[in-house]
Amino acid sequence: MTGRGLVVAGLTIVAGGLAAAALFVWSGIYNVSASRQHLDVTTWILDTLRRHSVRTHSLGIAAPPLDAPGLVRLGAVHYDLACAACHGAPGRPASALADAMLPTPPPLGPAVREWSPEELSWIVLNGQKYTGMPAWVAPRRGDEVWAVVAFLRRLPQIDAAEYRRLAGLPTQSSTVRAPGIGVATDAEPMAMCRRCHGPSGARTVGPLVPPLAGQPVRYLARALSEYADGTRPSGIMQFAARGLDAAAVGRLARAFAAKASSTPSHEPDPTDPGSRIAHEGIPERGIPPCLTCHSGEADPRFPRLAGFSATYLERQLRLWRDDVRGRSGYAAIMRPIARRLDPGEAASVAAYLARLAPAGAEGGGAP
Repeated sequence: MTGRGLVVAGLTIVAGGLAAAALFVWSGIYNVSASRQHLDVTTWILDTLRRHSVRTHSLGIAAPPLDAPGLVRLGAVHYDLACAACHGAPGRPASALADAMLPTPPPLGPAVREWSPEELSWIVLNGQKYTGMPAWVAPRRGDEVWAVVAFLRRLPQIDAAEYRRLAGLPTQSSTVRAPGIGVATDAEPMAMCRRCHGPSGARTVGPLVPPLAGQPVRYLARALSEYADGTRPSGIMQFAARGLDAAAVGRLARAFAAKASSTPSHEPDPTDPGSRIAHEGIPERGIPPCLTCHSGEADPRFPRLAGFSATYLERQLRLWRDDVRGRSGYAAIMRPIARRLDPGEAASVAAYLARLAPAGAEGGGAP
């Protein structure tokens, strides 16, 4: 056969293959029902593609320290509210509905051993096609997923009692937990808030979570509303706030605002550069005094920063600086201020404001 004949024969075979594939797709013969397993070759292709994709796309990710105070506890609460229904947890089987998914979501205790922290962070942030695994609600908040990763790394070593402790659940459950997908039955709005922010709103699960006790009602209601509509992105808080109606938002804001919160001294410390920024600002660089807006006597639209940890405050300044914190009118105020502070100044003013906090406000230190 001549070279031309070989080309014609090859093109004919390719055309025939494409036509057969098109006929197969058009005919509907392939059963897409979730009650029928994939063909073995389909399962192999999807699993191999998934593993190599995760490993390739997680290159360049660097995990932060996963033993930071409160990180595991924060991740445990989020896992219990958003992940356990599909994947199960120690002492809690997965939902029967999850068992009917294809593929069935795996128990994550054994599964996490297959992945590095960096790979887990990519999976939690991005989700996975063809598995039902959703992406993080706020895709630009990659900083939030490390709490879940820290918990997942601990998961294979914990029993049911330790799981309940870390997730902020009662030692002995007095209610039957719903087996469905979504928020568990004990996650009534106030109960859900308390699991991270503490019963009084002052003693939180860790320094990444702000205390809410004594914050202005107007600020708390605004923050919840901004989380709910995505104006203020957070994969944790958008999930918690999305289902709240206006009446529930008002009740939560009033409940936490009414909690007792001591008023720390706002006396300047002339030896501390962070004190200067908090009390005087840096006028020559367009940086106003923090406490003009963020003290107990200031505008109720703004939070009182004296109850917040240095870790939380530094992170928020970084989010403002990187244009991740949100697109509200209040973001337009804070974004340029955060960008005018260098990292050392941000750390200094955060540390000073943290020292003004009432005792116990920073949150638990145990992971």
